[in-house]
Amino acid sequence: MKLLFRLLRYAKPYQKYLIIAGLSALGMTGLNLLTPALLRDFIAGMTGGQQLSLQGFYNWISALIGVAPIGPAMTVQAATLIAGTLLVCYLFRILFSYLASYLSHKAS
Repeated sequence: MKLLFRLLRYAKPYQKYLIIAGLSALGMTGLNLLTPALLRDFIAGMTGGQQLSLQGFYNWISALIGVAPIGPAMTVQAATLIAGTLLVCYLFRILFSYLASYLSHKAS
């Protein structure tokens, strides 16, 4: 325990980097959990499968970008919204991965 407190004392000047790296890792984990659900809805909708399971999430994204909410069935608007959301998720995942890796390296 004494060793842990000594290590934390040495890491004190790099606390900002470590906090941002930790938050980036949490953000990356959240996006890693969200993207398979988005992809599942996209594939199911394009193949004529089940209704959209993340309906509330899609309506929230629609309100955020200022378009009309989508219905429970897959339409061109829904496919475009899901594909755009997937693209943004993947771009943020790249950003979070870079930040977590870079700032962890800088702090060490």
